[in-house]
Amino acid sequence: MPDQRDYVDRLAVNMQYYQANYLFVVFANLLLVCFWRPLFLLGLMGIVGAAVYLFSVRKTPIQVAEGKVLSRKETMLAYGGFSLLLCLLFGGSHSILGLAIAALMILLHSSFRQRSLKSKVNVGFSNLVSGKSEDGPDDIIGALADEENPPGSARGGANDLSRLSASRSDDLLSQQARDRAAFRATMRSKYLKRT
Repeated sequence: MPDQRDYVDRLAVNMQYYQANYLFVVFANLLLVCFWRPLFLLGLMGIVGAAVYLFSVRKTPIQVAEGKVLSRKETMLAYGGFSLLLCLLFGGSHSILGLAIAALMILLHSSFRQRSLKSKVNVGFSNLVSGKSEDGPDDIIGALADEENPPGSARGGANDLSRLSASRSDDLLSQQARDRAAFRATMRSKYLKRT
């Protein structure tokens, strides 16, 4: 059972890597709701129209009272409430059920899908480019090092360490740490030579 940090990391990587697939799942479920309740299509058009107006067309902030301007977060909350109201009004429980099924499918996939090396490297590069991570190259190198020495491999892992004595496991851990450090240094030097 992975610990909470690995689980949250897996969710974040899968959500980012498979976001187009997840968007397709949501649209497919909304299309099914439109077949169940054709009137829901009107509500959906209202939701999309409000989103386009609020977040693309309208350039000035929304003023609700004298001197009171809605922030971006308050606008998103109001839009979410408006969307939920239209979903319930035009789609009834079918719309909520369709969105709940889509959310469950997405959560199950992102929870149980193991992160591939390609997804780890892509997320590392996107974090590096967007400035979200100061350790961009180290994240990428770490993903490559984990792929080179996966847990349970001949070079070490949790299952192998449980069979060893305490002193021997310390030796193996220090050897594994040295191997990873050497691999990261090699990859870092290759990366820096390219840039």
